[in-house]
Amino acid sequence: MQRKYYDFPLKTINANALKVIACASMFADHIAKVFGLTEAAGGAGIAGLILSGILGRIAFPLFAFMLAEGFSHTKNVRRYLCRLFFLAVISEIPFDLAEEGRLFFPGHQNTVWTLLLGLVMLLVIDRIRKRASLDYRLAALCRFAVMIGFALVSQLLRFDYAFFGIICIGVMDMLRPRILPAGFWGIFCLNLDFQPDRIFGSITAFLALIPLALYNGEKGRLNLKYLFYIFYPAHLLLLGLLAHVLR
Repeated sequence: MQRKYYDFPLKTINANALKVIACASMFADHIAKVFGLTEAAGGAGIAGLILSGILGRIAFPLFAFMLAEGFSHTKNVRRYLCRLFFLAVISEIPFDLAEEGRLFFPGHQNTVWTLLLGLVMLLVIDRIRKRASLDYRLAALCRFAVMIGFALVSQLLRFDYAFFGIICIGVMDMLRPRILPAGFWGIFCLNLDFQPDRIFGSITAFLALIPLALYNGEKGRLNLKYLFYIFYPAHLLLLGLLAHVLR
């Protein structure tokens, strides 16, 4: 199916810009979490509401969408998998240091593990689609079963965003030819992880639809791929060390 990038008349944001927005959102969220500005940390206030409750909710939907985009465009999915795997491994200590204040915490794994598992899921779905001549109803059932299976693995291993993070990736990939429906229903699935104390922050994830509506489907002139890979563990390590010094 041909991708439809023209759901919205004004297209000014390329893939690099989407990733910059996602990284800025993630950075804001982690600042709030690391320095105890969120409601869960007992420090909820206007700063925490803006940084985590509003700005911070944009990041994962954008990363989930760009993962599906990256899978559709990559020429070597094995290299893509390897890059995410090494990034997940390298990021675990900085993530634990920033989120939990310790070097190792098995109860919560970093977001890159979620993206890596989501990528494996997309690969499995794609292989089934290509190698099996299935009735469309059976194909949809197989896709659903694969998504549920991988979502349960994410929940069991305590990956960030857990069960519904994987479902979000799967739905976005399935609907990706139409960007806004893909974004809306992916974020809707993310919001199925209902937690009364975070309901406002969950709803504000729909703000990610604004940059998605402006996405033009282009990569961008500069090759910033490795800069984005470096940013994730680097900013977590920086925030974790800074919080340790200030405690």
